[in-house]
Amino acid sequence: MEINLNLDGLSPEELREVASALLTLRHYALKKEAAMMYRLHGDIESALIAEEKCDDAYKKLPEWAKW
Repeated sequence: MEINLNLDGLSPEELREVASALLTLRHYALKKEAAMMYRLHGDIESALIAEEKCDDAYKKLPEWAKW
């Protein structure tokens, strides 16, 4: 995976936005991994809870960070 995120030309405000988005993406990724592991082990209830947290994190992302 290649991500080209050049931070050198950003303003302090833009850097704060990027930092916040990256923290949210970290949270999303960790919950997504947990959800996948729960499903792999048959724990659907826990997977659904983790996936709901993914949805909540995604909603908090700025538009440029969404897919």
